[in-house]
Amino acid sequence: TYRPPYEARSFLLQVTKGCSHGKCTFCTMYRGVPFTTEDMEDVREEVKNAAEYDPDISRVFLENGDPFCLSADRLTAIAECIHEYLPKVETIAMYASVKNIQTKTDEELKRLRALGINDLNIGVESGLDDALQILGKGYTADQAVYELKRLKAAGFDYGANVIFGSAGAGRGLENAEATAALLNAAEPNT
Repeated sequence: TYRPPYEARSFLLQVTKGCSHGKCTFCTMYRGVPFTTEDMEDVREEVKNAAEYDPDISRVFLENGDPFCLSADRLTAIAECIHEYLPKVETIAMYASVKNIQTKTDEELKRLRALGINDLNIGVESGLDDALQILGKGYTADQAVYELKRLKAAGFDYGANVIFGSAGAGRGLENAEATAALLNAAEPNT
């Protein structure tokens, strides 16, 4: 199980196994784990059990891989289930990718945000297109900025992860400047 350090006190709810992309060359987190989704009845049972144990839970972190890959309808069903049994939940956070944002309309993003989905943790990695290609991210820096701005416009807070050495030896300054430009344009919260 992987989660950001600041999610240490969150209720961890598994809704997927593995990563929907699974092509990042640097990542070994889910290597060899086929991507699957958890059955909604199993998710419901986990939430009910959590409510019996601690009805005052206020934050949920969806696991594994990149749960934001799920359809807006599936994420809506999960959020509604959480709010049904854990009415004090204010934030439903998770890992996400730029590619996950691309699959959702602006209206779907706004609906998900209204349901308390927020504080996404997104691996941006670099602002250099050739580095992103080597890393196997599946998008360009311009596409990342565009999608992250859509996310921000829908009211989401999100953190962006970067890999400072991702451009290789001798290109640190170039990578830093390109990544800073991407982050300045996209305006992540952390």
